[in-house]
Amino acid sequence: MPIASNIEIPITKIRTRKNQHMHRDALLLEETYGVPVVNELTTGTNLIYDTKITLNIGGFVIPMLTILYLLVSEMDFVALEIMLIVLVVVALLSDFVDGIGIVIPSYTGIFTIPLALILAPQNADTIIFIAGAGGIIAGSVASLMALKREEKGSAYIDIGGAACFQAIYVTTLLAALISGFIP
Repeated sequence: MPIASNIEIPITKIRTRKNQHMHRDALLLEETYGVPVVNELTTGTNLIYDTKITLNIGGFVIPMLTILYLLVSEMDFVALEIMLIVLVVVALLSDFVDGIGIVIPSYTGIFTIPLALILAPQNADTIIFIAGAGGIIAGSVASLMALKREEKGSAYIDIGGAACFQAIYVTTLLAALISGFIP
């Protein structure tokens, strides 16, 4: 996942509003998140971004393929129930940062641990991965769908990338650690 986290697949473009105060924060945002904000501010119109929506290989494609494999091989409805809870938590905790996109706190995946250990302790590691990573990805997509494009904007919105990769990766690591403790 970390190796493929810099590879993006562009899927579509939408138009979003440019923040007038973005010029003073552009360099800081570019250094912090690695998103080329300065270049995007100088291109296009003064008030509108041509926002590129991309899928991150390490934070979206690999986890989704793994989730689909685990759901097919070890179907467990507890994982889907907890994933819905995580989706709601992500939708409530996510924040849209002008110039970056949808930012999800890195601790959102830990909500799955107590639920998985209580509801299905024998399969907790799989449930934590499916519910945590799947809920974070679904929550970020739900936040993107609820975005008010006429009020906020960003040059790039990366599903599974810069702003939510850390949450997905931390959840994956927690699932791997817990798998070592469960017989």
